[in-house]
Amino acid sequence: MTSRDPSAAQIDRVHGGAIGDWRKAMKDFSNASFPPDTIGIMKNALDAAVASLPDPVSSAHVQSIAETILRTAREGERDPLTLQIIALMELQITPRH
Repeated sequence: MTSRDPSAAQIDRVHGGAIGDWRKAMKDFSNASFPPDTIGIMKNALDAAVASLPDPVSSAHVQSIAETILRTAREGERDPLTLQIIALMELQITPRH
C-alpha cells in the first residue's frame, strides 16, 4: 500500500493511524519488493480480513494481519482468499496483549 492510495488512507483514518504505526514497526519487511499486481492482491486480502473482524478493530490486529499477508506473499502465495484465511488463522492462534 502507498500513501497515495485513497483506500489505504481511509483504512488508516478508520483505524486511528494503525497503518502508519505498523509500517514503522515492520522492519523485517523493509527490503521487501512486490510488483503492483501483488500489492493489489495483498491490499484486497488485508481489506477483506480487517472487514471480517468485529468492531472495534485494534491496531495490533491490523499489524498482525498485515505482517502475515506480507510474509505469506513473500513466500510466493498470490491468492487473496488464501492470504486472508492464513492471516485470520494466525491472528486467532497468536496471543496479543
